[in-house]
Amino acid sequence: MHFLPNERVALFIDGANLYSASRNLGFDVDYRNLLDFFRKKSQVIRAYYYSAVLETDEYSPLKPLTDWLAYNGYTLVTKPAKEFTDSSGRRRVKGSMDIEVAVDMLELAPRLDHAILFSGDSDFRRLVEAIKFVYASTYFREARDYRKSGATATDEKMAVIIQEVVGLRRGERFYPDVSGVARSYNYYAFAPARPEDGVVTLALGLGKTIVDGGLAWTFSPAFPQKPPPFASIDNMLDGTQKDFWAVNMGKPPAYDPVSETEYLVNATLSDAENDGVLDMLASTYDPHRDRVLPGTNSSGPRILNFAPMLMQHQFPVNELVRALLHGSELSVDAKVEIEFAITFEIQRHEISRARLGFLQVRSLVVSDQRVDVSEEQLTDSSAIVASDMVIGNGATNDIQDIVYVRPEAFSPMITPTIAQHLETVNRELQQQHRPFLLIGFGRWGSSHPSLGIPVDWSQISGARTIVEATLPEMNVELSQGSHFFHNLSSFQTNYFMVRHGGPHRINWSWLNQQPVMHETELIRHVRPESSLAVRVDGRTRRGIILSEQNAHMDKRNH
Repeated sequence: MHFLPNERVALFIDGANLYSASRNLGFDVDYRNLLDFFRKKSQVIRAYYYSAVLETDEYSPLKPLTDWLAYNGYTLVTKPAKEFTDSSGRRRVKGSMDIEVAVDMLELAPRLDHAILFSGDSDFRRLVEAIKFVYASTYFREARDYRKSGATATDEKMAVIIQEVVGLRRGERFYPDVSGVARSYNYYAFAPARPEDGVVTLALGLGKTIVDGGLAWTFSPAFPQKPPPFASIDNMLDGTQKDFWAVNMGKPPAYDPVSETEYLVNATLSDAENDGVLDMLASTYDPHRDRVLPGTNSSGPRILNFAPMLMQHQFPVNELVRALLHGSELSVDAKVEIEFAITFEIQRHEISRARLGFLQVRSLVVSDQRVDVSEEQLTDSSAIVASDMVIGNGATNDIQDIVYVRPEAFSPMITPTIAQHLETVNRELQQQHRPFLLIGFGRWGSSHPSLGIPVDWSQISGARTIVEATLPEMNVELSQGSHFFHNLSSFQTNYFMVRHGGPHRINWSWLNQQPVMHETELIRHVRPESSLAVRVDGRTRRGIILSEQNAHMDKRNH
């Protein structure tokens, strides 16, 4: 058991159960040495001793102990015990302190580094696991890496929120028809949409699909009928949602308090269609006419593009989402991100109903720095990366390190291994406080390894500019940063998208000539002699990355 001198510790001693356990195991507890042990190693904030006492007794055998504990630094928590006679005529005493122990531990846990419980009662196992999971999760690798990437303790808050789950029960599953995330500002917008028009992402079932970066449908609320720019219907079939998450209403699974999916089930579009959910959400591909038809009235592959809901006007869902974005902006006086869920109750001979649950709202950090990047600059031969599909805004020159996936070694079959290699380099550079440029292929953060590199944010959180590129063998629809949108906005991380064979490029020849700091068979970390100049014009969505030396020459030429 290891403690640091400045760490805050509290002891919670369940007196009766600890006494019973120690007697059965054949040892005694020296409470003086116990308290001295922890005081020498840490800062003891509280030392609680819990005991139920009989108020009817003139003398209790516990009184000498409780008096001594109170005099020697312990805080006594007592309550009257109840005395009764059991069916055999024997005298019994009942006095559980479980609630008192649980309440005190939960109240103090946020202000402690260690909460130590002494008891022989296995019922406390759930309490201990709950405290570990909620409060100790701030020390998980993902949380530590998130804080290293720029978040401060004063900016971050944690709480337990009890919130109604919006949805309907269908057999052994409970889920909403639609989960959605909407943002009132989007630095990457499909023409003719503008950044200030915002963006909406929709998914069938629970919002976990969107949060985890799964396949979902994205559109501008100003142009709800305009689909994302899929290259073909085949791309649309491959790039739209195939499964969904629901709450498991069937047989409880094995107890696992750390698993996020302990009480969830993953189901297919066929399951949703059998539940009667797809009528308002899906379209059907007609291979004979090579067309996508809104609705599910004909046979054929289903495409979850939400066309019936967005094109028909039975329910003004898009108008309501736009109104919520506008009202939220006025309330928080900032650009916002909202989350919501929708259920439909479609009745043939009765009035159909829809319910939208407004789940949460949070502000977005939007840079207002004015940067001009012209079309001419995108063709600059000295550019390391150039693109007219960029998320972000602003100019930075504090990056010198570049980490990139080696194109000659890339394969969709090994993307999970690539994620592990990147995690190692990311951690090393964060420890050195060195932000870096990250370049890779496919959809960063995809939950489907065949569509991209399945990293979570903590594995690449040191990157201050990210490039998402394609290759002939990884020619997928790019994610537009949707998997990490809130992280990108919070840390003002720029996100470039570069398609192979397009008008703009990545200068692989220049990258391969830079001094190598670390490399594996899959990735390479290089450090040029001069830092990088990253310029992103959020109004035109153009961006360019130059070496600082070439950037100075570019300024003189312009």
